[in-house]
Amino acid sequence: LVEDAIAFYSSRLGIALQTQPQVVLSILPDVQPRASQADVSRNSVIYARLYGQGWYQDGKFSTSAIETLAHETFHLWNGALYQQSGERFEPWLSEGAARYMSHLYLTRNSPTGDLKELLASAAKNANSCMRLLQDRSISDMTGGEAPYSCGYFLNFLIDVHARESGSDIYQF
Repeated sequence: LVEDAIAFYSSRLGIALQTQPQVVLSILPDVQPRASQADVSRNSVIYARLYGQGWYQDGKFSTSAIETLAHETFHLWNGALYQQSGERFEPWLSEGAARYMSHLYLTRNSPTGDLKELLASAAKNANSCMRLLQDRSISDMTGGEAPYSCGYFLNFLIDVHARESGSDIYQF
């Protein structure tokens, strides 16, 4: 799964990883509620903890498990694509890009995946972003769902603009 996501992102971005990541995956089926917690270390180790039932069944990972691992895998590119300057960290930039690209990965690799599914996801994330931000700046939203939803929608807009100008960065 991670190797497939790496190949997908490398192909789309034209940037190969410098080191092969390691994955530490824990599935804890007896812990409730169903949730995930994951992160990536600076030395390219993906740590994922999947709590509760339904992450892995009949020899296959669930869509939620694939999305979690694909999201964390994309974080390996965040440092290669851009460096944030100053002391302030803008989570919408890294989390939004990871969510958007993992959705592209899932959409492109699902039997029902198409542009309509991507547009529906963009609308869902835009609505979530507007509801969460209200009259605040995205830079004020450093935790919770806002960096993911708002960042996703901003990456979608960047992708659309790039396509309209003839440089399809994400190649959807």
